[in-house]
Amino acid sequence: MSYDFQVWSVKPLTADAFPKPEMWRRESTAWTHSRESWQIVVFPSNHVEPEDIPEEIRKLLPGIKWLTNLNLEGRSTSEALLLARFAATGIAVASHGAVLDPQERSIQSPSGVKRLMSPRSEETLDVVQMSWWFLDSPIENSVGREQLISLFERLLPEVLPKRYGTHEPPQHVYAKTGNEDFLKFLNENLHRIVVWYPHRPVVSVSFHLAQPVGAHKLGFRTNHLAIAVEKVALTQPGWSTNLTRLWEQTSALVRPIYGDVRLLGNFKGWEQLSREASGIRQSRGGGVGFPRNWAKP
Repeated sequence: MSYDFQVWSVKPLTADAFPKPEMWRRESTAWTHSRESWQIVVFPSNHVEPEDIPEEIRKLLPGIKWLTNLNLEGRSTSEALLLARFAATGIAVASHGAVLDPQERSIQSPSGVKRLMSPRSEETLDVVQMSWWFLDSPIENSVGREQLISLFERLLPEVLPKRYGTHEPPQHVYAKTGNEDFLKFLNENLHRIVVWYPHRPVVSVSFHLAQPVGAHKLGFRTNHLAIAVEKVALTQPGWSTNLTRLWEQTSALVRPIYGDVRLLGNFKGWEQLSREASGIRQSRGGGVGFPRNWAKP
């Protein structure tokens, strides 16, 4: 019998990932450490598709791309198990990942490996803003919006609100109301301004359904979705990959007539603006108005 560990990580395994490299022998297809009645085999990392990543791992760390398998073969002595777990933890630290024990269905996130590692101290910051303009789209109806929220939960849960409501301070707490009540609230307030506090590093979300859509005396009107994320997130392990996945999968769902990604400077998030503004302006044409156009390019 064997005892297995899996390391799901942002980067692949390298030879210097082992805490004590002198203990390991490199063979053609693996690294091994052998004793009389057992041996530990560490196989090279395999590239994984996003849909193959366990949900618990995906929620824990962004941008997971690699899977490294460790097998303890022979007698699972306490020494052997300790060393195998020690090796898996060292690999997870070096490759920015988490350790999954399939036997116990437990997950270990090593010390120092975090989803987002840098604090935000500035009141204004640079952001990456992803925008989609669309006419006919699945997210114009409740089923499509449910799919959109599910996509956010899967790829970037920081988009979802800490608090939300129709006025300041927002009266609803997402952790208490949950997904279904939030979607109901969203459907009932499609053409009103909604106060939405996302989680770092997301600083704003904008979702506007124009009334009417198309040619108008004020110009051609489209629906609009935008998400702004702190630029510093791109320097964090896995975040660039995760934002790319978000862009691609949101684009496939929204079906925009045009979309872009741009860098904006001197950006202020909703919470900072709420301290400066005495009220919230209704944007012309209605729509769900999560903070938008608050940046100076």
